[in-house]
Amino acid sequence: MAHSSPKYINSGNGGRKSLEHLKKDFDEVPVVKLVFWGASMAGKTMALTIFKVLKTLEDPDSVYSFLTLEDPTKRTLFFDRGVFGFGYNPLTGKDRLKAHIYTVPGQLRHITQREVVTSGVQGLIIMLDSTKAQFKHNQTALIELAEFIENYGYKDVPFVICLNKMDLPAEERTPVSQISALLVETGWSERIRDAHSRVIEMSCMDAKNDLVGLLKSQNLPKDNDGRLKKDSRPETVKRVIMPIEMILREVLTSQLAHM
Repeated sequence: MAHSSPKYINSGNGGRKSLEHLKKDFDEVPVVKLVFWGASMAGKTMALTIFKVLKTLEDPDSVYSFLTLEDPTKRTLFFDRGVFGFGYNPLTGKDRLKAHIYTVPGQLRHITQREVVTSGVQGLIIMLDSTKAQFKHNQTALIELAEFIENYGYKDVPFVICLNKMDLPAEERTPVSQISALLVETGWSERIRDAHSRVIEMSCMDAKNDLVGLLKSQNLPKDNDGRLKKDSRPETVKRVIMPIEMILREVLTSQLAHM
């Protein structure tokens, strides 16, 4: 079954030609590499899993693979990866674009793995943890990523910043103003006001619970093909998948601008 093309992928001849300069997979489909970066337990794997589950419900043919590698404590051991298709082309029977989305292991000892996984990245989704106890880990993750970008020449890579676990009580969360100041301090923004506007607040836990609740619903809203209607996405789920859609759009815009 064909799946729909996102607004940022032109379905005409111009759109197809514009993607030809991108790296291609074994099916000759252009590929974009996105990476979730953040401290351990920040919510990277859960966010990617929510995106995968939603894509499976709405457009199962667009989910090519999904892999998680965990240690006994359920923390990412090397990476997670999902491969998703966008913009199905009925003439070729292939997608016009595939996104390979990775998460890095967040534990401090996995610095080498993070560098390997992030190599060749075209778009970054930076996941910060709002828990007060994780503030120093957020700081370390931001500094390490800034150094990686500086050392390996990824200064022009687009990025979005997410602040997860906003479902926690206010007294347990780091204020957004303090997160904004941290972004300025670590070089990710020039001004606190700009930093504040870049932060996407979310709760992966709320999104997971709402998605589970939707799946348990006796009247799951489906289209004529038996797929979940996109307009039935819970607001919490929209917040979690928004950064992926945003950064993919930004990556494509950036790539086309450099043609």
